[in-house]
Amino acid sequence: MRDWCLIKRLKCVVWNLMISAYSNNGSSKESLQALMQMMKSEGFRIHSMTVINILPACVNLGVLKQVKYLVSYAKSGYIEMARKIFYVDELNTKDIITWNSMISAYSKHRDWLECFNLYNKMKQSKLKPDRMTFLGLLTACD
Repeated sequence: MRDWCLIKRLKCVVWNLMISAYSNNGSSKESLQALMQMMKSEGFRIHSMTVINILPACVNLGVLKQVKYLVSYAKSGYIEMARKIFYVDELNTKDIITWNSMISAYSKHRDWLECFNLYNKMKQSKLKPDRMTFLGLLTACD
């Protein structure tokens, strides 16, 4: 039984690596197809790392239009521009994905203070944090 669990974990890691490779190399469609195949053939449930790996593909395909520029600027190192988009742009109705994207952006730039400030503002907006929120916060503390 123990060996079976190890094999299943390794398969999950391999699928996530494939999804990440497709996403990071501009093959967004293939990334989503790999995700669907992973869920259908292997019966895997989506893991937090899977979400992190698939998010760039979703942004590239326009599935998450409202965070596209925010993620692009943050990824390119323009955290100030991402911040301006988050606060100034037409994002008056920020959803959990928008908040988590900005928290993760600050986290990538090792700005833990801003991560937690944003987390507090998110809670004040009556939005309930999810696993991705906490993953962003924990990553900032690394």
